Amino acid sequence: MAYKDTDFMYASARVSVFETKLLTKEKYMQLIDAATEADAVALFADAVTPVYTDGAFDIEATIEGLLGTAFSEVAKSIPDPKLFDFMRYEYDANNLKAAIKAKVGGIEADGMLFACGTASPEAAVAAVESGEYKAFPAHMAAAAPKALTAYAATRDPQSIDLAIDRAAFADMLDAAAADETLTAAIKLRIDAINVQTAVRLLDAGKPAGLSAMLLEGGNLPVGIFKVADRAALAEALDEKNAKVAVLLADPDASLAAIGRAAETLLGTGTGAQFVPFGLAKIYAYLSAVQREAKNLRIIFALRAAHADRETILQNIRV
Repeated sequence: MAYKDTDFMYASARVSVFETKLLTKEKYMQLIDAATEADAVALFADAVTPVYTDGAFDIEATIEGLLGTAFSEVAKSIPDPKLFDFMRYEYDANNLKAAIKAKVGGIEADGMLFACGTASPEAAVAAVESGEYKAFPAHMAAAAPKALTAYAATRDPQSIDLAIDRAAFADMLDAAAADETLTAAIKLRIDAINVQTAVRLLDAGKPAGLSAMLLEGGNLPVGIFKVADRAALAEALDEKNAKVAVLLADPDASLAAIGRAAETLLGTGTGAQFVPFGLAKIYAYLSAVQREAKNLRIIFALRAAHADRETILQNIRV
């Protein structure tokens, strides 16, 4: 069904309020610069609605709570509560990948699962054990047993990731097919991921591996990524990707910097940041919440690993 922006005026008004609760750049800097990990945790707990497990502040459960609340509040405010379920497919994909890797590795998947997918984490584990994937979107359901077969043949965990990731984006595109704005946003995301994948492999001197690793369905044809080095890729990108192309042409530009530039396409390509109401505004808000969750996980993981400030800043997008 095609929607008009006016169908989302109420939801957009609510989202405008929710946006004021997103962490600011100043708050991120405080979390990064806190003298101790305990200080950072306390600052985070004060900034959000904290979740406690067995009496202790639970960082991961709190992050999951931020995501869950955002999706549920939006669902209550829009004509079709399932309209943005495609944005939760990445968590379904994560859970399937984690459950498959746990099975082939003979370990438990606990600690690798997210609670914000369209199917529960337990459903992912049960599906892999039983071989029944009906709880998952069609492409992922079809890809999961193939991922197990591919791993058995190659013993390469990346074969699992690639099979599920490709299927997840195919499911996203199917789910958003009726709306040009949402389809455009997904295509831009595929482009951004392909840019980062290409740079990572080119920097590693492995251009031959590109064909197997790229995602289909973006605006940029996968053929342009099949080049020998960064400079050639910069030349192949069109003017809409000029900022990314400039960084690619700089041999000293880090993968993190290129990744941030590529991901910026997600916010600018749809024009979402310029509209006061409508589908694009809601998509932009949910994307911002997902980015916030990712940033927080990175910050606390890198702090726990005693990473320096610059390393943390290079790996988040604020």
